[in-house]
Amino acid sequence: VLGRVGEATGARHAYLAVIDPSGATGRTITWQRAAPGEAVDVRRAIRAEDPARQAVVVGVLSARDELYGHLGFEYEAGTRRWATADQRALDVLGSLLAAYFERTFAERALEAREARHRAFVEAISEGILFLAIDPPLDPSASAEAQAERLLGGRVDECNRVMAEFLGHHSADVLVGHALGPLAPRLDASLVRAFVDGGYHLHHREHVTPLADGSTRHFLINAVGLRAGGRLTGVWVTSNEVTERVALERKTVALLEAQQQRLGQDLHDGVGQLLTGIRMLSQSLADRAAPGERLPGRIAAYAEQATDRIREIYRGLTPVQLFAEGLAVALDQLAEATGALPGVACTFEHETDAEENGRAGALGHESMLHLYRVAQESTNNALKHARARHIRIALRERAGTAELEVRDDGRGFDVEAAREASLGLSSMRYRAQSLGGRLDLASAPGTGTVVRCTVPQR
Repeated sequence: VLGRVGEATGARHAYLAVIDPSGATGRTITWQRAAPGEAVDVRRAIRAEDPARQAVVVGVLSARDELYGHLGFEYEAGTRRWATADQRALDVLGSLLAAYFERTFAERALEAREARHRAFVEAISEGILFLAIDPPLDPSASAEAQAERLLGGRVDECNRVMAEFLGHHSADVLVGHALGPLAPRLDASLVRAFVDGGYHLHHREHVTPLADGSTRHFLINAVGLRAGGRLTGVWVTSNEVTERVALERKTVALLEAQQQRLGQDLHDGVGQLLTGIRMLSQSLADRAAPGERLPGRIAAYAEQATDRIREIYRGLTPVQLFAEGLAVALDQLAEATGALPGVACTFEHETDAEENGRAGALGHESMLHLYRVAQESTNNALKHARARHIRIALRERAGTAELEVRDDGRGFDVEAAREASLGLSSMRYRAQSLGGRLDLASAPGTGTVVRCTVPQR
């Protein structure tokens, strides 16, 4: 370009001094008509210090007035007369060169950012996937249609960690293909929850069953990208929490063992002592002089304490749970709760025909955790919500069991209590350890519904 313009304008020397906006050292490109050994003095050309020569310098400016360098031509004095049209031509040339440099530097910066992005995606221990939706998804479509479109979305980006989470040895197997066939074990409820949540999913647990009967647990986050109100893509991140869930299950198991040991100690130790005190007091009462009421009162207090110890024992060690099943244990819990003054508590049990009579449909761990969730929900309804009516329902269907505890109490702010309440955290951990989920519905003044859904294995 310098040579063509220099020849056309009769220049002796021409140069282009480039300024790199990234901070890298710029460079100068030169052209000269004759005397190959003669060097171009750029500073002299810019300052036009030699009276025997004339120079013209224009800035290489972008449309946003960003300076990418200087374009200069040097002439022998008197060789030609500089015209305004030549100046305008050089200004246009400077603008064209600025556009070229702007595009070049932008592409270089984009390549650097993409390289950093790829390095970060591959180095991170979290699974990352981008799902392209083409054509964009209309949010006014039915939830079922949207979920189907999402499963048919194309995987545009995926790191090795996410590929391994989905059961593939390499990310190349997924990129460019639809997600659904590549993730046959993907829980459809996750996709539906993403749609129902306004294209947003936060810390949703996903359980993947393995061939050996074990499970892998993942936390899923997803956010949708929109253009013109339509969904164009989805960023998905996943983090495996199998070890954490296993630790939580061990912690809960240790807690249960400690509770049962405490209940057994109360029943066998303190309970027997109270029984002995009651019997001795009753014996003294039978032999006491007329009007002497103290031994009888001691015997009555001892009997009340014995009954209280028995209630605590039943709460800590629900023997009937494993002997007669979850439904019987929940029915007894409702009966004991309904016996309290001013409280009505009922129990409902629903089963599919194919599940009816199958005592082993729920394992011991599932029955224990569901019973504890019912206990915690009932206690919360009595102590905190001051409920007058409580309904406990157990629904066993093919593949799942659902426990629901509903009360007419004062209710509470679920979001405010989600992290602050130890009881709610305990119920949530119990549900997650079984590969299920816990749903809470409440608001001040509206009562509370606790629903725990777990798979039957």
